[in-house]
Amino acid sequence: MALILTNEDVEQVLTMKDCVSVVEEAFIDLGRGQGVNIPRTDVLIPSARSAGLTYYPKIMAGATRRSGVFALRINSDLWADATERMVRVSIESEAQNKFCALVLLYSIDTCELLAICHSGFIQRMRVGATGGIGAKYLARKDAATVGLIGSSWQAGAQLLALREVRNITQVKVYSPNRERRTSFAEEMSKILGVQVRPVDTARECVRNVDIVDLATSAREPVIDGKWLEEGVHVHCIQPMELDNETFLRSNVVVSNVRPFGSTGEYPYIQVFNMGEVSRERQNIPGTPHLSVNWDNTPGLSELILGQVEGRTADKQITLHLNNVGVGIQFAAVGAKVYELAKEKGVGKEIPREWLLQAVQG
Repeated sequence: MALILTNEDVEQVLTMKDCVSVVEEAFIDLGRGQGVNIPRTDVLIPSARSAGLTYYPKIMAGATRRSGVFALRINSDLWADATERMVRVSIESEAQNKFCALVLLYSIDTCELLAICHSGFIQRMRVGATGGIGAKYLARKDAATVGLIGSSWQAGAQLLALREVRNITQVKVYSPNRERRTSFAEEMSKILGVQVRPVDTARECVRNVDIVDLATSAREPVIDGKWLEEGVHVHCIQPMELDNETFLRSNVVVSNVRPFGSTGEYPYIQVFNMGEVSRERQNIPGTPHLSVNWDNTPGLSELILGQVEGRTADKQITLHLNNVGVGIQFAAVGAKVYELAKEKGVGKEIPREWLLQAVQG
């Protein structure tokens, strides 16, 4: 039997502790040649539904020997032109604000489809876990205070992961929406059991903290690197949030992976266009404001395995660039979710015969 797992099912079985553990193992496997990634692929197709819409599927895939799983993650989206950047359009249905994003898990031993999962909660957790792993290896051992820029669902996952790798005692949070950052602080204070305090400026948020975490959807820098103090560890969930001064001031810089796939402004994403889709409609961010030589920026696997040097002094500034998501994250987390769901009887089963055929594909 194959399983159908909703976001609610995944949330019921997956903890951040488990997620940090399996994602770290996946990066180890990648560094040892026991994991494989297929570069993220973005496809842009003008939609017949409206001249202002672009069909924008995004595909990521990967596998690790340890997980025994090949994972294929597909986002099937429509995007509409907006004033400054494209915005995602929900699927038209009786229930509004619905989106189609799935993770397919295949057994590398039997070739069968094991599960079809909603990707939303897995996506949140694997990004949070990866940021936590970067902090585990780069932040000072005594790091206990956090300045968080962003108050989204994803920002909350960053704090959950940091709690797993450091003894976090206090958090400051800033986002432009006062009401949102206040409610976020109240919610996360209860979840973490430590004080999460909203502040009025990004400058105040990064003052006198051990870890600065950027978790926004911004397409431009949200902090000034001149604000950073000695010994701080910086993490961003996407490089566009980061200014060049932060990069230049960092003594140690590590990304998720070195570039793979196509080359260009954003060298680790393959992009295919059908018809006339301008760059402005693509929503594919570049990083021309950063003087980063991506080919010379080591990945997390190299850092974890000791192949490159991390922090060597408490006064150093360290930086973890979440430059791109990788398929091994979905393989590792997906396999853990499947294991836990089977143990706890979570999800809906569908007959294996529905997914197998008598002829070769």
